[in-house]
Amino acid sequence: MLNKYLFIYISMLLLAVPAYANESYQLEIDKVGRLHVQVSSFIQSDHDVVSCGDFVCAIDGAPFFGSDGKIPQHKLSRMRFFFGDTEVNLDVDSMFDPGLSKENISNRIFIKHYWGGFYKVTGKFSDGAGSYIAEWLISKHGALRTTLSSYEMFFDLYQGVDSAAKP
Repeated sequence: MLNKYLFIYISMLLLAVPAYANESYQLEIDKVGRLHVQVSSFIQSDHDVVSCGDFVCAIDGAPFFGSDGKIPQHKLSRMRFFFGDTEVNLDVDSMFDPGLSKENISNRIFIKHYWGGFYKVTGKFSDGAGSYIAEWLISKHGALRTTLSSYEMFFDLYQGVDSAAKP
Protein backbone atom coordinates (compact mmCIF):
# COMPACT_ATOMS: atom_id res chain seq x y z
CA MET A 1 0.00 0.00 0.00
CA LEU A 2 2.85 2.39 0.85
CA ASN A 3 4.39 1.76 -2.59
CA LYS A 4 1.12 2.75 -4.25
CA TYR A 5 1.03 6.13 -2.44
CA LEU A 6 4.72 6.71 -3.05
CA PHE A 7 4.17 6.05 -6.76
CA ILE A 8 1.22 8.50 -6.86
CA TYR A 9 3.21 11.17 -4.96
CA ILE A 10 6.22 10.89 -7.26
CA SER A 11 3.97 10.94 -10.33
CA MET A 12 2.27 14.12 -9.14
CA LEU A 13 5.65 15.78 -8.56
CA LEU A 14 6.81 14.86 -12.03
CA LEU A 15 3.65 16.22 -13.61
CA ALA A 16 4.00 19.51 -11.73
CA VAL A 17 7.51 20.18 -13.02
CA PRO A 18 7.51 21.50 -16.59
CA ALA A 19 9.68 19.64 -19.07
CA TYR A 20 12.20 22.01 -20.59
CA ALA A 21 13.39 20.50 -23.84
CA ASN A 22 16.83 21.85 -24.57
CA GLU A 23 18.55 21.22 -27.85
CA SER A 24 22.13 22.27 -28.54
CA TYR A 25 23.87 22.60 -31.87
CA GLN A 26 27.44 23.40 -32.73
CA LEU A 27 29.06 24.78 -35.86
CA GLU A 28 32.85 24.52 -36.24
CA ILE A 29 34.76 27.15 -38.20
CA ASP A 30 38.27 26.11 -39.27
CA LYS A 31 41.06 28.00 -37.48
CA VAL A 32 38.57 30.50 -36.02
CA GLY A 33 36.39 28.84 -33.40
CA ARG A 34 32.96 27.36 -32.89
CA LEU A 35 29.41 28.58 -32.54
CA HIS A 36 27.21 26.97 -29.89
CA VAL A 37 23.43 27.41 -30.25
CA GLN A 38 20.84 26.46 -27.62
CA VAL A 39 17.10 26.18 -28.35
CA SER A 40 14.59 25.47 -25.58
CA SER A 41 10.86 24.98 -25.24
CA PHE A 42 8.80 28.14 -24.91
CA ILE A 43 6.99 27.96 -21.57
CA GLN A 44 4.27 30.61 -21.72
CA SER A 45 4.00 30.97 -17.94
CA ASP A 46 7.67 32.07 -17.82
CA HIS A 47 6.98 35.06 -20.10
CA ASP A 48 4.82 38.16 -20.25
CA VAL A 49 2.76 37.51 -23.39
CA VAL A 50 0.60 40.37 -24.69
CA SER A 51 -2.24 39.71 -27.12
CA CYS A 52 -3.67 42.22 -29.57
CA GLY A 53 -7.04 40.70 -30.34
CA ASP A 54 -6.47 37.15 -31.58
CA PHE A 55 -2.74 37.61 -32.12
CA VAL A 56 0.30 37.69 -29.87
CA CYS A 57 1.96 41.06 -30.43
CA ALA A 58 4.64 41.21 -27.70
CA ILE A 59 6.65 38.86 -25.52
CA ASP A 60 8.43 40.18 -22.44
CA GLY A 61 7.62 43.77 -23.37
CA ALA A 62 8.92 43.72 -26.93
CA PRO A 63 7.90 42.79 -30.47
CA PHE A 64 9.34 39.43 -31.49
CA PHE A 65 10.27 37.32 -34.49
CA GLY A 66 9.47 33.72 -35.36
CA SER A 67 5.69 33.53 -35.27
CA ASP A 68 2.79 34.79 -37.31
CA GLY A 69 0.87 35.93 -34.25
CA LYS A 70 0.72 32.60 -32.44
CA ILE A 71 2.35 31.46 -29.21
CA PRO A 72 5.87 30.24 -30.10
CA GLN A 73 6.82 26.63 -29.41
CA HIS A 74 10.56 27.27 -28.98
CA LYS A 75 12.91 30.09 -28.17
CA LEU A 76 16.47 30.70 -29.20
CA SER A 77 17.79 30.76 -25.66
CA ARG A 78 21.51 31.22 -26.18
CA MET A 79 24.19 31.66 -28.83
CA ARG A 80 27.87 31.77 -27.98
CA PHE A 81 30.96 31.94 -30.13
CA PHE A 82 34.20 30.50 -28.81
CA PHE A 83 37.47 31.97 -30.04
CA GLY A 84 39.64 29.27 -28.42
CA ASP A 85 38.99 29.78 -24.69
CA THR A 86 37.33 33.19 -25.15
CA GLU A 87 33.52 33.03 -25.00
CA VAL A 88 31.42 35.73 -26.66
CA ASN A 89 27.64 35.86 -26.10
CA LEU A 90 25.37 36.89 -28.97
CA ASP A 91 22.11 38.76 -28.28
CA VAL A 92 19.13 36.46 -28.95
CA ASP A 93 16.38 38.56 -27.34
CA SER A 94 13.03 38.40 -29.21
CA MET A 95 14.06 35.40 -31.34
CA PHE A 96 11.59 32.49 -31.31
CA ASP A 97 10.84 29.32 -33.31
CA PRO A 98 14.20 29.35 -35.12
CA GLY A 99 13.63 26.03 -36.92
CA LEU A 100 17.20 24.84 -36.34
CA SER A 101 18.36 21.23 -36.29
CA LYS A 102 21.64 19.36 -36.42
CA GLU A 103 20.86 18.59 -40.05
CA ASN A 104 20.21 22.17 -41.20
CA ILE A 105 22.39 24.42 -39.01
CA SER A 106 25.18 24.65 -41.59
CA ASN A 107 22.61 25.78 -44.18
CA ARG A 108 20.99 28.33 -41.86
CA ILE A 109 23.91 30.01 -40.07
CA PHE A 110 26.99 31.35 -41.83
CA ILE A 111 30.18 32.81 -40.41
CA LYS A 112 32.43 34.89 -42.64
CA HIS A 113 35.56 36.89 -42.02
CA TYR A 114 34.76 40.62 -42.09
CA TRP A 115 38.10 42.38 -41.42
CA GLY A 116 40.95 42.09 -38.94
CA GLY A 117 39.69 40.05 -35.98
CA PHE A 118 36.01 40.63 -36.85
CA TYR A 119 33.54 38.12 -38.25
CA LYS A 120 29.92 38.28 -39.38
CA VAL A 121 27.49 35.66 -38.13
CA THR A 122 24.38 35.59 -40.32
CA GLY A 123 21.36 33.41 -39.66
CA LYS A 124 18.15 32.56 -41.51
CA PHE A 125 15.50 31.43 -39.04
CA SER A 126 12.05 29.93 -39.59
CA ASP A 127 9.94 26.96 -38.64
CA GLY A 128 7.65 27.61 -41.59
CA ALA A 129 5.95 30.76 -40.31
CA GLY A 130 7.44 34.08 -39.37
CA SER A 131 10.75 33.82 -41.26
CA TYR A 132 13.43 36.26 -40.15
CA ILE A 133 17.11 37.04 -40.42
CA ALA A 134 19.70 38.15 -37.91
CA GLU A 135 23.30 39.24 -38.18
CA TRP A 136 25.96 39.88 -35.59
CA LEU A 137 29.41 41.44 -35.80
CA ILE A 138 31.70 39.49 -33.47
CA SER A 139 35.28 39.56 -32.26
CA LYS A 140 37.15 38.29 -29.20
CA HIS A 141 36.09 41.53 -27.51
CA GLY A 142 32.33 41.09 -27.87
CA ALA A 143 29.36 40.93 -30.21
CA LEU A 144 26.82 43.38 -31.60
CA ARG A 145 23.58 42.30 -33.26
CA THR A 146 23.44 44.55 -36.31
CA THR A 147 20.24 43.14 -37.86
CA LEU A 148 17.06 41.48 -36.65
CA SER A 149 14.33 41.68 -39.24
CA SER A 150 11.74 39.81 -41.23
CA TYR A 151 12.60 39.50 -44.91
CA GLU A 152 9.74 41.85 -45.78
CA MET A 153 10.86 44.54 -43.34
CA PHE A 154 14.47 44.21 -44.49
CA PHE A 155 13.44 44.64 -48.12
CA ASP A 156 11.25 47.65 -47.22
CA LEU A 157 14.17 49.24 -45.35
CA TYR A 158 16.49 48.73 -48.30
CA GLN A 159 13.93 50.15 -50.73
CA GLY A 160 13.29 53.13 -48.44
CA VAL A 161 16.98 53.97 -48.08
CA ASP A 162 17.57 53.44 -51.80
CA SER A 163 14.64 55.67 -52.85
CA ALA A 164 15.57 58.37 -50.30
CA ALA A 165 19.00 58.63 -51.90
CA LYS A 166 17.51 59.39 -55.33
CA PRO A 167 16.74 63.02 -56.23
